Amino acid sequence: MAADAVPAGPRVPRRLAAAVIAALAAPRPAAALRPERPLGPRDALRARLPLMLVVAPPDRALPDAEAIGDWAYFLNEAARDRPAGVAVARTTRAGLRDLLAAPAVRQDYATLFIRPNRDALLHEGRILDPPVYEAGFAFLRDGTPPPANHGLAAMRARSR
Repeated sequence: MAADAVPAGPRVPRRLAAAVIAALAAPRPAAALRPERPLGPRDALRARLPLMLVVAPPDRALPDAEAIGDWAYFLNEAARDRPAGVAVARTTRAGLRDLLAAPAVRQDYATLFIRPNRDALLHEGRILDPPVYEAGFAFLRDGTPPPANHGLAAMRARSR
């Protein structure tokens, strides 16, 4: 081999290469489309959208701990993979009190899954188990009750 020659890399089968190129060139599915500007929690409630409302302290108050990192990772994964049409918004406990008359949350972290008819599921604390998000999204989609061991309490959300 000449000194300036580039060694050949592994050969990729033509069918595999064609499938990868076709997948990358294909239009994105509707579930992957997101609005340009995210809605705030009040806007999502007014629009009667299915809503995953995350209650957490302001960013400056978040401690730098492994549990927070795990929570943030699972939350970001759930928000990214959420069903089409589901809004995701974040507020603080004080913001939630201004937004909703009920339910009240007792912890700094909570997640509410609110259907357009205001039926809701509440998870107090940080969600560290992806199936909890899946159960919440199933509830938002068609009202499927969650498994008893997921820590999701059924209730009614009342706006102020």
